[in-house]
Amino acid sequence: MKLLLPILLVLACAFAQDGTGSNTGTTSDIKCSDGSTPALQDGSTNAECYCGCTSRNPEPQCATLTDVQTAYRDSSGSGSQELKLQIAAACVSVNDVLASCAFSQLSFPDAPADCGSICPVCDQSEQCATYRDSSSPQYRCYQGQCVQKTCETTTDSLGNVMASYSFSTVSFTDNREFCTDLCGSDPVAKNDTDVPCTTDEMGDDGCYYPCTMQSDGNKYLSTEPELAVNVLGSADSLSVYRDFCKTRNTELADCPAGAIVAREDGSGCGCGVCLESCRVDRQYVTYLDNGAKKCKKYECTTTDVIVTATVADSITGTDVERTYDNVRKTETITENVDLSYCTGETSDTTSTTASADDECLDPCGDSTRDRSICVEDADGNQVTFECPMAYKCEVETLTAAGSDVTYTFVGYHECKESTDTTDECTVGEMIVTDRTVSTSKCSLVCKCVANVGSNGEVYRNSWLCDTLERQFVNLKERCADKLGADTCTFSRLYYAECPSSLDDDICSKLYCDTTTDVNDPTVVGDAFVCRASAEGFATDVTVRDETNGCKYKECDDDSTSSTYGEIVERRYDQDTVTCTRIVDACPELAECRGVTAYETNGLCGVCPTCGADETNVDNTDRCSRDTIERGDAACIEDPTDDETRVAGEEIAGRCRIRIAQRVCAARFLGYTRDELYEKIKSAAMYVARQCATVDTFDYLRAAITAFDYEAVDADTDKNETCSPVLLVTFQIDFSDIDLERIRTLAECLSGLTNIGESVAEAITLATTGDRVDDTGSADEGAYASADSSSAAQIYVTTADGTVLVTEPTSTEEGTTTAGGDPTRDGNSASAYGLMLAVFAAVVAAMLQ
Repeated sequence: MKLLLPILLVLACAFAQDGTGSNTGTTSDIKCSDGSTPALQDGSTNAECYCGCTSRNPEPQCATLTDVQTAYRDSSGSGSQELKLQIAAACVSVNDVLASCAFSQLSFPDAPADCGSICPVCDQSEQCATYRDSSSPQYRCYQGQCVQKTCETTTDSLGNVMASYSFSTVSFTDNREFCTDLCGSDPVAKNDTDVPCTTDEMGDDGCYYPCTMQSDGNKYLSTEPELAVNVLGSADSLSVYRDFCKTRNTELADCPAGAIVAREDGSGCGCGVCLESCRVDRQYVTYLDNGAKKCKKYECTTTDVIVTATVADSITGTDVERTYDNVRKTETITENVDLSYCTGETSDTTSTTASADDECLDPCGDSTRDRSICVEDADGNQVTFECPMAYKCEVETLTAAGSDVTYTFVGYHECKESTDTTDECTVGEMIVTDRTVSTSKCSLVCKCVANVGSNGEVYRNSWLCDTLERQFVNLKERCADKLGADTCTFSRLYYAECPSSLDDDICSKLYCDTTTDVNDPTVVGDAFVCRASAEGFATDVTVRDETNGCKYKECDDDSTSSTYGEIVERRYDQDTVTCTRIVDACPELAECRGVTAYETNGLCGVCPTCGADETNVDNTDRCSRDTIERGDAACIEDPTDDETRVAGEEIAGRCRIRIAQRVCAARFLGYTRDELYEKIKSAAMYVARQCATVDTFDYLRAAITAFDYEAVDADTDKNETCSPVLLVTFQIDFSDIDLERIRTLAECLSGLTNIGESVAEAITLATTGDRVDDTGSADEGAYASADSSSAAQIYVTTADGTVLVTEPTSTEEGTTTAGGDPTRDGNSASAYGLMLAVFAAVVAAMLQ
């Protein structure tokens, strides 16, 4: 679990000025000069208790228990204060209240006996005492009404004593001795409360007060402030908010409305920050200028802009220093740069292959949640490996050590391990991944769920992942304080940027407006604020229409445009320059070389690809993008280079199946390519295991050696309810180091009654429970059905893929030439029949 390690930034400045550290601080993540963050250590009496730093002194420092005890005894020196700052920052990992606690409110132990007791607690009891002793601070005059503020303290389980405040309107007459001094005179005599308001206002305390309808039919300013996050929901309130707050945070003056993010103080009030981001740092785009191919360069950089201001605290009324951490971006476009930048003609395409030893140092690399494989040990226990390479490294290590431990390769899917093993996650926990799919611009979101089999057996908790849209039901539950209202629908969800795997809290960037559909540009009046949440594909997954094309909704951030700040729809299927923001949803497009138009693959509402017309790009480069390509551009696998085979295992032959399946486009394309391929191979292995004559799968592997798809109409005879439907044609090569087992497998598969439907059932099984249904629970698997117009075809090949035997056919469409495959349109009705006698003779000759 990633630790949250913010510090009180303002303290370092306070020490530099007067050594008191009495100001109220704001929090921010801190990085030491070596990239580390303040953290507690597992120290004993003479070992280091913590290692940390401060914003004032970023050099990492560590301290023993003796150092800490000395600093606690002598608390007057600046060195002691610096050390206490470091300790407070490190202790946030075990007491997150410390992140928002002023230094003057930190209570450190007198003489900690060990490293486990060095952390301070937050004590705000003095804050309430000071509040009550001041000259009537518990009463204020808000818009002509007398409002009482009450301060109370509560103690939590960690020992933090926290102050909280509440507002309530009180009778002017009953509290005249306080209210007269504040309001000047009886507001009823001045008739102030009888004067209706016309617009919302920001108070000097930094709170936003809405102008709301009262029982007498007039509008009056509310005495209760509106939460800052809700102020950002419409252009009307945001205008008032910006005009007031730009005097404190000057970066808000020209910040795009969609990039303003609320930053609240303890009362829910406070001015926000401007957070802009770049999805792509640099992109070279090919375009046509009067028929000539030219190259254009887009660049985007971000800069941290920190603004400080002295403001009155909305609770205590005292002056405090606020820090606003803005992130601004600069975009530049350079026309007609050298064409080689777009085509990659001068790029060095050579690459080196890491040695096996290097590969095993970090076999799975970054996120590999969709690459896990399942094996069985000699006792039949299922074992999950995070990725194929991890399995290969494990086997090679055991072999080198002379171990007799053996594994049986089961398939390309995670095992359902019982709860005897440590739970992988806590039920209800939600995280954001680094993975994206082509149907959504935001990364996949995962929820930890209990894993109970159909037989009632309990397995290890697992992650249930899907797009932000599909996970909204679960997000409402997880972020109930922000999204829990019944009126909060997905269309009312808004954010300045997609949630990220780097976020400490998945809810931190998400808000919901329950009165206005903040993502609907057709709402009446000036209530629309164009945010990242409003951007996306203009339609769900549909078949592309040549006339209307494919469109993407984006915020027009060109201040010189007549549609500045509005949502506009732009086509992305005709060229690479009309809709540049499509790269926000599909960052892989930034790597396209030499193409003047993206390849939609016949579909809208889904990320296009660079296509097969790229210059100086081979399939290795193209496939590194993890996009789902088709046809000649498809990413195919080499059975002779399987990541799970150990050194010395050379395949003897292949059993090849070409098969066509009908699937729902939106669900099918809602996987990453790795996920999709693993599920298809898992389904193929499942079907292969049905062959009773195949008694071992230790060395059987599956590889996808051809992949294609096209959009087709739904088949009413099959009761297909999704649209569009994809007709997917893929080729699976089963390989083994034993040719006799390949022969046995081919005989078995050819004897199955309907191998197409068997594969369809296996695909549904392989996808069961890995995406979210409308209730937020695991769904029942993807729809798949064998295509009746394309019979399955089975071939036997040599190790290099040269076809030895194919089914008999009476037409040229299914014929085979030496070393080649049948044509892609082979459609023989006798596709399941193998020339077994001929095959047996061929095999016998090879085995002699």
